[in-house]
Amino acid sequence: MKSKEEWDIVGFMDKSAERVKMRQKLIETALYASRWMLIPLFLGLTGVVILLTLEFYETLIFAFSNVFVLEKNSIIIIVLKLVDMAMIGSLVIMVAISGYENFVSRISVEDDGNKPTIFSRLDPGTIKIKLGMVIIAISSIHLLQVFIDIDSYTTSQVILQIAIHLAFVVSGIAVALIDKVLARKHKVGGY
Repeated sequence: MKSKEEWDIVGFMDKSAERVKMRQKLIETALYASRWMLIPLFLGLTGVVILLTLEFYETLIFAFSNVFVLEKNSIIIIVLKLVDMAMIGSLVIMVAISGYENFVSRISVEDDGNKPTIFSRLDPGTIKIKLGMVIIAISSIHLLQVFIDIDSYTTSQVILQIAIHLAFVVSGIAVALIDKVLARKHKVGGY
């Protein structure tokens, strides 16, 4: 039977402190550098915002060109869709900016007084709560659209929409409570 040293072709079992330290440094450097692989994902999210913007203006042009033909409820649904797209765009930008800021590199922009508040509070707990609130708001808009056009939905579809919305609300409350408890423990010295 072969010993550990004979099976160790790559040298990972070498007990030499210098070799272990070199391997550890190489692994840590590679892991730390891997954060730059996230940049294409964040840039892709900005592409999603471009698509949302195009869809937004297509819907807006449709609304303006049919304003005298559309019924009041149809106009309200279009307005809700526009608000929904704007909120989804904001959510995507929030994820891209906070993800880049938290995992890749600090964003350095000149503060001319017009800097959005998202740049001042980008800790993961705050971002989770903001994301949860935006998702709940988007869900509320969808639910409002259902209620405005309720005749187009079956009872089970309406109940499902309400259940999904309530799940988002409960999840948002749970995330906020967990974040509050963890923040309190962190201040006391728990973690």
